[in-house]
Amino acid sequence: LVSICYAQIAIIIHEEKDAAKIATEFAKIAFVEKDYQKAYLLLDDSTKASITFDNFSKIKDFYLYFEN
Repeated sequence: LVSICYAQIAIIIHEEKDAAKIATEFAKIAFVEKDYQKAYLLLDDSTKASITFDNFSKIKDFYLYFEN
């Protein structure tokens, strides 16, 4: 049995200050306000293409696990 796995590597070019601001806004909305729909809309289009909102919203289950 032979299994071959290919990794996908993406190079992201961005302004660090802008990325930090967006990441902070995302964290506040997703983890403090727990507004998963609004947080999902902040994701890059390529990220939204790779994960459905239903799967993304399961983050709340992960968060609840560590909250207790």
